[in-house]
Amino acid sequence: YMNLLNEDIQDAAERFVPSEEPQKLEPSQIGLTYWTGEEKELFFEALARIGSSDAAKIAARIKTKSEFEVAQYLELLHDGVPSDISAKVNPREPVAPADLPAAIELSQACCSALEQAADALSLRQDEAEDREEAGRWGRNSWLITTGDLRPAMELFVVPNWLLLSERVFMNASFPEYNWTSMSDDKPAIRATALEDLYSLVVSITSRIIAAAIYVGQNRDRAIRAEYPEAQGVVHKGDVKAAVLSLGLGLKRDRREFWARCPRRLRLDVRDD
Repeated sequence: YMNLLNEDIQDAAERFVPSEEPQKLEPSQIGLTYWTGEEKELFFEALARIGSSDAAKIAARIKTKSEFEVAQYLELLHDGVPSDISAKVNPREPVAPADLPAAIELSQACCSALEQAADALSLRQDEAEDREEAGRWGRNSWLITTGDLRPAMELFVVPNWLLLSERVFMNASFPEYNWTSMSDDKPAIRATALEDLYSLVVSITSRIIAAAIYVGQNRDRAIRAEYPEAQGVVHKGDVKAAVLSLGLGLKRDRREFWARCPRRLRLDVRDD
C-alpha cells in the first residue's frame, strides 16, 4: 500500500495519471524541437483537459517544453499533417543546417532598447544589494572608503587596496571600465566583502599553521632518533615548506600576474 500511496501522491503532484496501456506515441522532431513519447503523452493529456487556447498552461503541465514550443506543436496540429515531417523518410532525422538562418540582424532600435533594459536591471540589482548591505551594517558603515577606517580593519591596509582599484583595476583606457566615467565618488569596498576576505585570510593562515606544525613534528621525530633532548620548535624552514605544500607563495605567479595586468586591464602605462 505504501508504493500505491507514493504513486498517487506523485500523480497528484504532477496532475497527470499515466495510462496503463502500453505507450504508442513515438518520439519525433516537431519543427526545431525534439519531442519524446512521454512528452507527447503529457501534451495530449493536457490538451484534452485545458484545450488548445492556453499554450502556457499546457507547457506548465509538461514542464520540459516552453510555451513557444507548445504553441508550435498546436499550430502544426491545426494545419494538419506537418509537411516538414511527412517529407522525411525518418521522422527522427535532425533538421539540416541549411534550413536554419545563420544569423539575424537586430535593428539599432532593438539594440538600444536592450541596452537600456540591461542598464535598468543592473541599477536595480545594485540598489537592492545596497539596501541589503545597509540593513546589515548600518547606513553609515556598509561602504568602506579611505576616510572610514575602523579598528576591525587593521588587518588589511585598506587605503592601498582602494588605491589599487583607483589606479589599476578600475582605471582602463576606455570609459566603460573606468571609474571616473561611472560615478563622481572614488572606489570603495563593501563591509561584507571585507569580512569575507578576513575570513579567507584566517582560513588560509590556519591551514598554514597546521601544515607547519605537521612538518615540524616530522622533522623533530627524525632528529630525536639521534638527539632525544631536542626541543620541538617550528623553524622558518618548516613554514616555507608548509606554504609550498599548500601551493601558496609562488613569487613567479605574483610577478606574472602584475606583468600581465596592463594588457589584461587595458591600462595606459606611462614612465615619468
